[in-house]
Amino acid sequence: MQSPVKFDYTNQAWLRDSGNGLRYTRCGHPVSMNCDCFGKVFEGFTEAEAAEILAQAAQLGRTSAQIISSERQSERAQQEANREYGFKFTTGGQR
Repeated sequence: MQSPVKFDYTNQAWLRDSGNGLRYTRCGHPVSMNCDCFGKVFEGFTEAEAAEILAQAAQLGRTSAQIISSERQSERAQQEANREYGFKFTTGGQR
């Protein structure tokens, strides 16, 4: 198991080096606790990504969890399309 490499005192969450930069890790609370800890909500995101999501949530009047849920649903839909059609599906007119 990887050891924590940084603690974010502002948000009370651990960040670990994933080989792709420091990323937030899930809190140690049991799932049944249904907590809203920063590490649980932002698991797998970098500090910069988390800050961007928080800013976006404030601007749109939504919670960060709603923004993240929406992004993850979009990612899953894109991955499913990639598997179904056998090529990388992109949006925004990219080829």
